[in-house]
Amino acid sequence: MNANSLWTLLGLAVLWVLYAWLYRSYRVDLFRQRVFVLRDELFDLAADGKIQYAHPAYGILRTTLNGSIRFAHRCSFLEFAFFAVLTHRARRELRNVAGTFDDRWEAATSDLDIEVQRRLRAIRGKLHYEVVEQMILTSPVLCLTIVPVATWLVIRACANNLASLVRRVLGDGLPDRLREEYDIAAYVSGSSS
Repeated sequence: MNANSLWTLLGLAVLWVLYAWLYRSYRVDLFRQRVFVLRDELFDLAADGKIQYAHPAYGILRTTLNGSIRFAHRCSFLEFAFFAVLTHRARRELRNVAGTFDDRWEAATSDLDIEVQRRLRAIRGKLHYEVVEQMILTSPVLCLTIVPVATWLVIRACANNLASLVRRVLGDGLPDRLREEYDIAAYVSGSSS
């Protein structure tokens, strides 16, 4: 084994340590902190008298947030995928008996003020956003696929908006002349081959 191979292996080992221990630990702590903030938001809603601490919707959401905090270290794409596959049949049977979480949630929130329902939905939506972000940013496969694709989509949207802005500011004359010049150059290049 030559020196370059050893340095490559050492570099890969260091990257693995950085990812597996340091980065994942950081992400778990960050996820927990963000869910703590959501739980505080829920608590403040009850402390302000908008919802009672004993209300079923408060209990359901608080329990869901607490479960997310407790099992933050297991919030990853692979864990979620394995859980979904392994419990598919059991979840289907449980739904037939107990209904879905959404059914329970809708029943618990139906008697609340519209504004309180909106705020509870916002907290639950933020939790879902945090979960998805955690799954993407802690999965090497998803990081290497979704993040570049999302970046490309953002760049493409920015480029389209920039093109529209140029057309509004400069009018159609300059872009049309540039497009005409390009088409001529491409046609000449294509016909000469």
